[in-house]
Amino acid sequence: SFIGMKGIYNASYSINAKFPELAIFQDDFPVIARSTMTAATQLMWASVWSGIAHSALEKSRIFIRKELKNAVDTRKEMNFVYSELKNKHFTMNALIAQAIRECECAGTTEVVLQASVKLNRLKIICSNLVNEICVGCLAICGLRGYSEGGPYSLSQEIGDALSGPLMVSKDLTIIALLFL
Repeated sequence: SFIGMKGIYNASYSINAKFPELAIFQDDFPVIARSTMTAATQLMWASVWSGIAHSALEKSRIFIRKELKNAVDTRKEMNFVYSELKNKHFTMNALIAQAIRECECAGTTEVVLQASVKLNRLKIICSNLVNEICVGCLAICGLRGYSEGGPYSLSQEIGDALSGPLMVSKDLTIIALLFL
């Protein structure tokens, strides 16, 4: 099985459903996807990655507090590293909050190309930040974070974080860079 990316071996299935013709959208799928699905999925993934980063940060915070209480110099150094990682997480959350505000202001209107590119950029940035944060937390917790068990294990967070860039298309990265 793969590291992280839980649930990727789902069996296929078919659904039979009956519904009134009024339930069928009149707009073409690309219009619907741009106006709702793109925004929702980009914001959802960015938020999931923020939650993963939060989990890793919490474990490293507890590690510093409990395991380094008698190692004053190491504790100071790790607190500095932790502070830098918290700043990255704050940045991630600020970007997500800004994107949510922008989507709410747009209302139900179709998401235009520029807004879509901003959302793709958000997903790219957050997928990179979650990796930086989780790997940084691993540096704080050391081998205890690398283990697959115990209160400081970051194996789930690292595995899930590393799957993020796999979901972000390189084509989207190129498009986002064009609009920087």
